Amino acid sequence: MSRRPTRLLAVLAAVALIATACSSSSTSTSSPSTSSVSLGAKHEATGTPITMGFISPGKSATTDESNETAAAQAAVQYVNGYSNGANGHPIKLVTCSTLETSTGATACVNQMIQANVAGVLLGVEGVGNLVEPPLEAAGIPYIITEAGSQAELLGTMTYNLTSSIAGLAGGPALYAQTHKMTQVTTVVLGLPTLAGAYQAFGPIPFKKVNIGYNTISVPVGTPDVTPQVQTALQGKPQMLMIAGDPGFCQSVLKAQKTLGFTGTIAVIQQCLDSSTASAVGSLQGVISPTFYNTNSPQFKVFLALLGKYAPGTSSGGAAPDGFSVVVSFADAMTMGNLASVDVKGVNSAMTAAKNVPLALGGGTTFSCGSKPVPLLPSVCSGGINIATLDASGATASSAIVDVSPLYQP
Repeated sequence: MSRRPTRLLAVLAAVALIATACSSSSTSTSSPSTSSVSLGAKHEATGTPITMGFISPGKSATTDESNETAAAQAAVQYVNGYSNGANGHPIKLVTCSTLETSTGATACVNQMIQANVAGVLLGVEGVGNLVEPPLEAAGIPYIITEAGSQAELLGTMTYNLTSSIAGLAGGPALYAQTHKMTQVTTVVLGLPTLAGAYQAFGPIPFKKVNIGYNTISVPVGTPDVTPQVQTALQGKPQMLMIAGDPGFCQSVLKAQKTLGFTGTIAVIQQCLDSSTASAVGSLQGVISPTFYNTNSPQFKVFLALLGKYAPGTSSGGAAPDGFSVVVSFADAMTMGNLASVDVKGVNSAMTAAKNVPLALGGGTTFSCGSKPVPLLPSVCSGGINIATLDASGATASSAIVDVSPLYQP
């Protein structure tokens, strides 16, 4: 009998769907009423608990990703109560926020080691380059949905459940190739992990398809990004890619509009929250390389679960990452037959699990034992959704592409 898990994906076949009135956009802050979706019969995990860490950026002076932790905690309640936990073991989450500082990174690492966690879960992390190496040295598995730093992408105990920077750059590269573009530029928030990823790995897929590429990094806290955007446009790109948090992305979107850019705009999912569309006027025709299909029934279930377990929490920004990594980890533990609630058990199950559905991924899967992107050994998937947005920022259409050929040696 197949061990394919039932969780967020299979629940859709057996339960009522969300009322059609609810929003499908990742930019929504509202969630459908819990009465509009059934989670099915409870299946509580009753085995020995597995203690996992969860590290997030949290809320700092420059960014606010606090909804990521709230979404992760909601996922834990759902998985433990309705989906038999991690192969029968309830997940206990030890949380910490780095505030995207070196001091915060060190404090979180020390907390995880002292808590004797079986692994650490992350959605996105701006100082992952400071978090991953000491955890790897301590022998602790590092499981993340969107790795960015070289340390994370090359880590020997890192499991990157999505195509990460390979997809965020490779997806737009395939789009640009299809639309016969010759030059693409990324304007990126100057966090070391984020900017470093685009600078180091962004050019690779564009070179593969013979398209010029450039990265403009904007220092964190820059009050007016117009000069940097103007520099980006001097190369006459047909596509402007934007990567950062919602506030940064809104500033870049406003600046490019003021400067008269008429080409294609691409934004990462973390750019989008409830204020993005209204702040810039419209997102009609903007494309978004994203690991999540916000127009899918799965995403509507996520919204309902967020409303049930974390009411008032924004579903935009990094919230899907926090939710997805927990549910996907639990599924991997079931499909990989987790045998012991320790580091050895987690590593064995993560390597053994094949074609695990990425929660909220709209059909993408991951297999961490197969190394689909040899250049980036921690990457467990080559798939990414290329979404086209409507004026409000909701997904109007979406297609999954495979970027792994772009990163072959």
